[in-house]
Amino acid sequence: MSTTTPVRSFRPKDEQPIPFWPLPDPPPSQEERVYVIDMEAVNGRLRYYFVERPPVPDPTGDAPLQIRVPQDCTIVFRLSQDWNWEFRHDDAVVLGPISYPEKPRYFNLTPTIVDGRCMEVRFNALYLGDTDTNSDLYALYINVDHDSNDGTDAVPLLVRIDPDILNPGERPQ
Repeated sequence: MSTTTPVRSFRPKDEQPIPFWPLPDPPPSQEERVYVIDMEAVNGRLRYYFVERPPVPDPTGDAPLQIRVPQDCTIVFRLSQDWNWEFRHDDAVVLGPISYPEKPRYFNLTPTIVDGRCMEVRFNALYLGDTDTNSDLYALYINVDHDSNDGTDAVPLLVRIDPDILNPGERPQ
């Protein structure tokens, strides 16, 4: 990522970042639920989708970019290697709105930074009961290097991926 132009931090006021809390005692399950995010350009717009996600519970009826918490676990978001992008290093994954969920469910947000880039974030998620989907709202913030036409250094562009914003859906087969 280019470091010549700072990216202005922004977040809607009604969103609550996942805090870096210490692990509870006892710690949550060691199960990791890995979601790999990819994107493609379709008619001049970017479409985001999971190129990989946990098979259980059956995700075929899920909304695009929906995550599941079927038991206490660690959620891992990875970005595909196909693009020049990375997660923000601070507040990379954000929940919203600020009043939801009422009981703390997500904590210990940890970005994995390798060679100055953050291609993965992980956080702990607690199972809170027998709801139909046991999933919540979230937004992901990524930086994408945007090439300049005049040959100067690439400019980092801050992008918000939000499953509540209309998304055309899964990648066509």
